[in-house]
Amino acid sequence: MAENEIVKHVEAAYKALNNPGKNWLHKLKEVLIEIGIIVFAVSLSIYFHNWSDSLHERKEEREFLLGMKTDIQADLENARGDSDFYATQLYRLLYFERVSIGQPLNTDSMAVYQGVFFSNTNLEPHISRYEGLKGSGKLGIIENPDLRNNIINLHEEAIKHAEILDGYYTDFANRIGTFVEEHAVLSPDYKSVLNAQELLRISQMRFLMVYGTSFLSRNVIASDDTCIARCQRLISQINKELNLPDSTAH
Repeated sequence: MAENEIVKHVEAAYKALNNPGKNWLHKLKEVLIEIGIIVFAVSLSIYFHNWSDSLHERKEEREFLLGMKTDIQADLENARGDSDFYATQLYRLLYFERVSIGQPLNTDSMAVYQGVFFSNTNLEPHISRYEGLKGSGKLGIIENPDLRNNIINLHEEAIKHAEILDGYYTDFANRIGTFVEEHAVLSPDYKSVLNAQELLRISQMRFLMVYGTSFLSRNVIASDDTCIARCQRLISQINKELNLPDSTAH
């Protein structure tokens, strides 16, 4: 209700209260009527204001969830790519680990698999939209508490844990890569390692490979699988919240 309208009814109530030509009962009746009009009008104004705010928040929520779905789909593909990368790394390390304990080395396999000692990956999640909403203190616009908590858990737990493990694996790759650089004897054309089998059987190299295979199988791959599962579940949940067909999570 406009401020001047409130003032008008307050003045009307004051005039009725001070009207000498009317008895107190009539004055009371007129004052109560004016007060009732003011209370009703103010309540109605508050209701429409809250309703307008609610509509605006629902619009903001929908726009955010649509954008979040796009981000999570990208994160899902990244997590799948990371998982495939680490599965390949694990396969190659396990092969070299078998060579380190006596299996003959296949020269072609060495040429194909030696990149395992010098490569790493990073998840690179799409978190700017989430961080922006969190930083503005407006995560509450996500009305469904289960959906809101799942979005928070994906970004604050699963993704951050995967990023931490990516960092640990990068440190491992640097360590094993440095060791290979220090001990490998290259052919004149730099295309092959002349002492590859002996290199793989050095105790420190064996230790590094055992550490790498254990870390990959017990930690990194499981972390990526968790990210993948949570991304898929969230995409389905967002689709359900927005009444969209659920065909993008698989």
